[in-house]
Amino acid sequence: MGRTNATRSLGAAGIVALAGLVAFAACGDEEVMGGGGGGGGNISDPAGLEDAVRASFIPAAIGLIDGFERLITAINGGGSDGVSILPDGAGGFDASIQVDLDGNGSRESTVSGGFTDPLLTIDGVTDPDLPSASVSTSARVTQVSPVAVLLDQMSGTLSADPPGSGNAADVAITNGALSIDLSTGIPSGFVDCVISGEGETLIVETAFQTDGAGGFEVRFTGDGFDFTVP
Repeated sequence: MGRTNATRSLGAAGIVALAGLVAFAACGDEEVMGGGGGGGGNISDPAGLEDAVRASFIPAAIGLIDGFERLITAINGGGSDGVSILPDGAGGFDASIQVDLDGNGSRESTVSGGFTDPLLTIDGVTDPDLPSASVSTSARVTQVSPVAVLLDQMSGTLSADPPGSGNAADVAITNGALSIDLSTGIPSGFVDCVISGEGETLIVETAFQTDGAGGFEVRFTGDGFDFTVP
């Protein structure tokens, strides 16, 4: 796969990272996990889950989209600006991107991964608020037409033990397929996750769809909850 296709695929990969990180942020939030102030919540609390996703989705989305735009610029020979790219010796490359996931204006987090045709991997998230976080995800990337990329065969795990909460959480991406319109960057499709921790298990289905205003939205459904963000 040439530079153009690889660039497009890695840009679309931000959507995969976003899906996993939104679930990851939700399960690590105090409102969901009941940490910090002793709120007593847990991952099966629908109201807490929705509050946490709404609070974390927008800043995480903005930070990841900005990061992957900078990655594309770097791949095309522009400035690096918080992006590191190294050939992997197998026709692909490894990359790390400094990103702002919490919307505070500082790129204190790093997302790392790689691309070797046709496999995209995301194997690292470093964040000061989640020092013990670990991630391992992958997806197959296929250029299905000049204006569309398909990411499927998604799988992976994300784990965190937020400081002070006493509650560890794990996210398993069990299935997913997203089609990306390369002309607009709008995804459509689904990503399914299972969140577990503190004796609780929550199945979360996410559907990516157009919002009717030139962008996209994500619908979260499961036992006792059904909401759409942003």
